[in-house]
Amino acid sequence: MPVYSKDDILRYYEALGVTDREGLFYPKEGKTVKLDSLSELFDINELGECGDWLEDPDTYVDSQVVGSMRNLSDAYSMLHFCIFNGFMYESKAHKQKAFDAAMAVYDDLKDINVEVKGDDVKSALRRNNLRTTILRGLCCAGDLVRFRLQQDNNNFETIYSKITDIEKEDAHCEKNNFGCDKTPDALMKLYYLAAYAKFAENGSGFEMFDFGDNVSLGKLRSLVRRNRSEGVALKGDDKTPLKPGGRVLRMSHYRLNKSSLMKNETDDDLKS
Repeated sequence: MPVYSKDDILRYYEALGVTDREGLFYPKEGKTVKLDSLSELFDINELGECGDWLEDPDTYVDSQVVGSMRNLSDAYSMLHFCIFNGFMYESKAHKQKAFDAAMAVYDDLKDINVEVKGDDVKSALRRNNLRTTILRGLCCAGDLVRFRLQQDNNNFETIYSKITDIEKEDAHCEKNNFGCDKTPDALMKLYYLAAYAKFAENGSGFEMFDFGDNVSLGKLRSLVRRNRSEGVALKGDDKTPLKPGGRVLRMSHYRLNKSSLMKNETDDDLKS
């Protein structure tokens, strides 16, 4: 049975966003605890039985949000187990480097703006599902230290080119019945999220979700391609400005703000 330290458990709580909750279980200082997996802590702390720990522990939490939190718990637990109890990384130091790399990727991507104005439940649901998607992708990303270096150091076009090469190879193998293992959707979503995160914030994050508020590979692929074709600015790239005064309407299409048009244009004109 795996053994977990207080630091392991603290990082689990941090990933779920529950560290401010009172009464969380921790092993005594300097001690460890045996668990089948970190996901056991979800039930040990009765996280699915109480209020909305994301904001106010005394408020009602939607059952869908509870389910999304449990999925997030399971995904984090699986990633931790794969790194520290799997066979890819031999030494303790290498395992820790892989974990640190995975958490760096997670921290870079987990705060992509997917908020739904005026709907806290849907916002929490999409935020949890985004984070679960990232963790599941990391579980099948191979060498996590190498993946982190690529994600952190490569620009958008390099990442997008790699995605294109992978998809072409998958399509070629499928067409010719070569029997190749298709790249898992979870990993493709992670690649596309890494690409999407290179764009400056433009309010289009909602496009990546399906009607069940889960990240859809097809929708995420379309979103990245559309942002690329529309020339959305890349972070830190002054040479590719956003369309002046642009704001997102429906999909990722823009309409100019009043300040970007002629001064004598009225609000009614803008709505037409």
